[in-house]
Amino acid sequence: MATHKFRILPSVMVIGEVRCGTTTMSQHLSNLPGCVPPFCPWKHPELDNKETFYFVNHYGTVDPDKYAMCFPLAATRWFWTSLGYPYWTFDGCAQYLTNPMSPHLVRRAYGGRPRPLIIAMTRDPVSQACSWWKYEQAAMAWGQSMGLTEPNAKLRTREYWSATLCKAVGFGSSELVRGLYEAAENVALRGNKSHMPDWAMTFPGGQLTGVVRCTRFTENVRRWCIAFGNGAGPDKAAVTVLGIKALNDPEKMKALLRSICSRLGVAGGSRRRAERLALDVDFYVDDALSRGVRRNRGGGTEGITAADIIEVKRETEGEKERLESWLGEKVDW
Repeated sequence: MATHKFRILPSVMVIGEVRCGTTTMSQHLSNLPGCVPPFCPWKHPELDNKETFYFVNHYGTVDPDKYAMCFPLAATRWFWTSLGYPYWTFDGCAQYLTNPMSPHLVRRAYGGRPRPLIIAMTRDPVSQACSWWKYEQAAMAWGQSMGLTEPNAKLRTREYWSATLCKAVGFGSSELVRGLYEAAENVALRGNKSHMPDWAMTFPGGQLTGVVRCTRFTENVRRWCIAFGNGAGPDKAAVTVLGIKALNDPEKMKALLRSICSRLGVAGGSRRRAERLALDVDFYVDDALSRGVRRNRGGGTEGITAADIIEVKRETEGEKERLESWLGEKVDW
């Protein structure tokens, strides 16, 4: 942590949403020329070399000034770039999009420096909610297998421990949770806080509030655009929004990865090098999609009832239309 002043910040941030292809997108980024993955506190195959978890309080601090501690040394970048090689890093934390404190803290971390390319992955809200519910149920079953059978009443309310997806939807859309999200954002807005309240980690009120809050793509993307705006309103250009189907579209992926390389100056000034890079990117995308590179797959819909689906549909109705209307473009779910 003491070396944060001597380290670089990510040039690209994939901010979520959970269960929307963030891990797969991060895998694609990590295979681009010059990419050096971030440090992760968890040695897990789907987390390590992908996401820092910094601004959701996995380090005990969310101090924006210390964010760079999770990334390579500036001297290392200087060495490689002085030899003509590209050198950059990214952060792929899927929980940043929904956590209401994250955009304001990230904005402070960059200060007057150029902002990163911010990518938000989205998905049909019903399938996203079902996938997140299943993922969290599996995580809790894993915890119970290790003897963690009693809820932490000091950290989570009794309402949090929903027995069904329907009840989780009700909890996530409750006034209690709405108030927690507003309170968490106000904590970030009031000043340069270095610590996140326990109740705000990782989502205010707990992971299961994401069953509803993570499907509110328009609200969550807009919060990031406001944070990176100039004070006159949200800057819609601050966030690149992709639908999950883009991950399986060769032309869209080639165009995106080429644009990232171009923005980061990966190709340098040589026309020949730029042409070679374009060929490398095209080859990588064709190869990756032919092999079906899809990380951190979901677990199906076992245990989810028709009543659950109806409730999720009711809660998320019209979200695609709202997002497309606000963005002024189509989103491919």
